[in-house]
Formats: sequence, C-alpha cells, structure tokens
Amino acid sequence: MAKTRKKGTLRSTVYSTAYQQRLLAGTQLLLQWYWSLKPAPVVTGTIANINELLIDFVESMYVGRAQLYLVVHAILAFEKNFLDYKGHLGPTWDTIFSWKMRVKFSTRVPIPPQILLTLVLYCLMKGFRSPQEAKIWIPFGLQLWLGFEGLLRPGELHKLCRRHLGLPSNVALAFARCLVVLLTDPKNRRAFGRCQTTVIRDESLIAWIEWFSAGLPMNARLATVSLPKMRVLLQQALAELHLSKLGLTLASLRAGKATLMYMSGESIGRIRIAGRWKSLASLEHYIQEASSMSVLNSMGARGTDIVQELMSQLHLLERPPAQPWQAFFSRSAQFTRLRNLKKL
Repeated sequence: MAKTRKKGTLRSTVYSTAYQQRLLAGTQLLLQWYWSLKPAPVVTGTIANINELLIDFVESMYVGRAQLYLVVHAILAFEKNFLDYKGHLGPTWDTIFSWKMRVKFSTRVPIPPQILLTLVLYCLMKGFRSPQEAKIWIPFGLQLWLGFEGLLRPGELHKLCRRHLGLPSNVALAFARCLVVLLTDPKNRRAFGRCQTTVIRDESLIAWIEWFSAGLPMNARLATVSLPKMRVLLQQALAELHLSKLGLTLASLRAGKATLMYMSGESIGRIRIAGRWKSLASLEHYIQEASSMSVLNSMGARGTDIVQELMSQLHLLERPPAQPWQAFFSRSAQFTRLRNLKKL
C-alpha cells in the first residue's frame, strides 16, 4: 500500500509567516463577504462565473472602504488555493487595478543626508546627556545611520544581531576596511537568496559600530527596543527637531540612500544590486530627486535653524568616545534574557 503523502507540506513553507498571515486574513475577508450574501449564490466552476463573483467582491469592498491590501491578498489566496484559476482572473485584477488608480498616490519620502546626520547626532547627544535613556537613544541613533548607509528595510534593521556584522576588526575582513552586514531570510529571499549582504564603507559609521558592538554576545540584537517603539522614537525626535511635517518614517532611510546614490551619479543597475531590489520598477519608487529636494524646501524656519545649528557640530560624529559603551549604559536585561535562553 502506498504511503500517504502529507499534503501541502512544502507549499505551506514557501512564503514567510507574515505573508501567510496576510493571505489568511484575505481569505477570511472573502469568506465573510460570501456568507453574508442572502442567499449565498451558487457558483459554477466556469472561469466567467468565478470572475463575476470575485469582481462583485472587489466592488463591494471598495464601496465599504475596506483595506486594499487585504482585498489583493484575498484574490492571491484564492489563486493559491485553486491553482486551476491562476492566470485566468484577468478581469478581477483589472478591477483591482482600477481601484489602485483611484487611490491617492503616495510614496516613501526619502530622507536627505543632511537631515539624517542631524537626526543621528541629536539622538546620540540625547543619549549621552541622559544616563537613564542612554541605552535607548544611543543604539537608536546608530541604527538610523546604519539603516541609511546599508539600504536596510525597517524589519531587516530591527532583526540585526552582533553575529550579522562582519567588522574590519575581524582578521578575514581587515584588508577590505568595510563593514559587511549579513541579512538572513530577508523579504526578497526568493529573488536574491536566503542569505544576502550589504557593504558599508563609511569610515565614521564603521568606527561607531565597532565601538557599539565591542563585547556584545553574538546573539544580542543591536536594537534595545521593539520595532513599533523605534517608529515612536523617530517621530518623537522629529517632533523635538520641528521636522514632523516632513512625513519621514523608518522606510525613508532606504529611500534616502537610494536617492542620494542616484543624484551622485550611480547607475540604476548598481543601485538595484546595492539595495537588493527585485525589479527596476520597484526601485523607481525610491529614486525621487524632486521629492528629496522638496523635503528640504518644506522645512519650517524653526526646523531649519535647528538643523543648521546641529550641522555645525557634525564633526562629533567622526569618531566614537574613547571610553567603551559600557561606561554610558547597561544592557544587563538583554544579556540576562540571552543567558536564560541558553540554559533552556
């Protein structure tokens, strides 16, 4: 008797957990809509009837002001569950495209390097002046800098551990004088592989990361707060610098570096490889010279004064303090958690 194969074992692990959760949420939305119809329509298996049903679903969600991404994932989940219809739902996708065309166009606002360095300096000064908050603001400031230079996505930035850093102090990398950041299981792993790297050559940043990572256990995260807390810290710092109206987010780091590279004469192909974009089309959303300039032009008088004042102190970023980071803050809570995990 043939051995029964567990159905869907490999297919269920093709996509990330977060993506599978979005597919599940989309499926639940589609099912809730279907069972809310009184009476629920009897659908034959023809492609025309399936498209008609799904178009009614999309139209209903549009009128009900549902979230577009959930509707998209509902159709994607339908295709993945019923492979016979994949590639035959053109009318349904055309309806979704029509919805997208009516949505107000918005892209990630790239952060100019002037504001990035000002923000990093402000976070470091805030941390060094407050022993109670040093363990929050000093790592956060360095992460902003690292995320910008490394073209990192917010999730990639938050997951970085000490073991992911290839520093020049390592004998194997001493000849290159660069920082190699290893990214494991990134968002675009299906296109670029499960292990990817980004290379950073900013000597000042490398010196600060060497200083900050000295003595850290290999499994210790660079971040000392959660990803949502990082977003809160960014908005808090922007508010204190009178820069809240610029619309900057953690995703602005990656967009800002890509824009800077393009304005500095780097080829689109090289930017694409450096930032690990799957397609040139997705890269074009990030390269926005005009948007970058509008950020500088939309700064208020108070924000401009603060930025100019801090930029006169940027020499403080050239090298880290002579004292180790342990002289300014402690990460004992994180180390204790790591030790407990090791015991388990």
